[in-house]
Amino acid sequence: MSSSLSSPLLDFTFKIYKQLAAADGQQNVVFSPVSLSAALSLALLGTGSTTGQQLALALFGKTIGHHSAADSEYESLAKQIGELFSATLANNSTAVQNANLIYTDHKFTVEEEYRRLVTKYLSATARQLDFKSREAVQVINADISSATNGKIQDIIQSIDNMTVAILANALYFKGVWKSQFNKDLTFTDKFTTASGNKIDVQMMYQHYYQRLPFGYSQRLKTRAVELDYSNCEATMLLLLPDDDKEDNQTLGQLVSQLNAETLNELVAGMRRIEVDLYLPKFKVESSHQLIPALNKSGITEMFDQSGAADFSRLSANGGVYISQVYQKVVIDMSEEGTEAAAATVIVANCMSMPRMETFKADRPFLYLLVTKSAGDDNNQISSILFMGECNDPSA
Repeated sequence: MSSSLSSPLLDFTFKIYKQLAAADGQQNVVFSPVSLSAALSLALLGTGSTTGQQLALALFGKTIGHHSAADSEYESLAKQIGELFSATLANNSTAVQNANLIYTDHKFTVEEEYRRLVTKYLSATARQLDFKSREAVQVINADISSATNGKIQDIIQSIDNMTVAILANALYFKGVWKSQFNKDLTFTDKFTTASGNKIDVQMMYQHYYQRLPFGYSQRLKTRAVELDYSNCEATMLLLLPDDDKEDNQTLGQLVSQLNAETLNELVAGMRRIEVDLYLPKFKVESSHQLIPALNKSGITEMFDQSGAADFSRLSANGGVYISQVYQKVVIDMSEEGTEAAAATVIVANCMSMPRMETFKADRPFLYLLVTKSAGDDNNQISSILFMGECNDPSA
């Protein structure tokens, strides 16, 4: 990974995760930093002026687009981002599928330079659709489902009349443990939740005679193990806070102390030793509305509807801002390995488009047959001829 971008991106990851974990309290959480940062990179390359500066600084610790050399700066950053993600995925191609997807309404004009950058450096696939058609939703959902091996279904429910572009990343991972757990050794065991309740879980067990990377951080008061996969170079890093009643270390406290420095310090100190490993089988699904977390990480301007958001490199039409950023994630940990998928969707709206609302009377409604006053002001009701409610049209 590119060292100039990866450390700031790790810190950005922890900022977002801390917001999501705090919002979910003691619930299960799963989040895909790579999927989010890839989708935000698609947005970044379409920004200009202070919108681009804010996003580049939050994601990658870079300043960009603030003088006449902006074009070359965007080209350089796009190249670095592309190299970052390519390095991340290069040695994991048998386990990882990644797709960057851009959909625009057929009446919306996209700048050719933006299309060139995202295609060349982020391998994005760009498609024009009629956003007012039902098929547009079906096409987007089918693309994301295909890219995630069917794990993320129906992420788009509908497309707003003001939407002009949808930027998406789809990520799928299937890793097979280098040393698989024996199903015959999986047993029912107790798991103590954050609230102190003891619940039954299916606990996998394995003794690593061949030694497992293990570490302990006095600073974080946590122990860590790292599990290898046979079909890629990605690894599973598991962090377990101390069960120390005096220090009262909790998972929340551990998360609050995590950043690029503390995590890398822990990993650097890991050594291979013989380990007895107990790991519960689990499957977690999460959905995140990410704008609040992004706001708290310092990304605000691209959501501004008053005209401050600058997406002039995406389109010269003007008036474009980001209305939604959301992610769906699923992860399944079993004796064979790990299967996980994520999709991040960024919705760009335009303020200048004519607005159209939908009125669909598919539930009980009230009706009034009225007359209006004569004269110039015909918006004043003078009488109600009939008034009623329809609760069952078939009756």
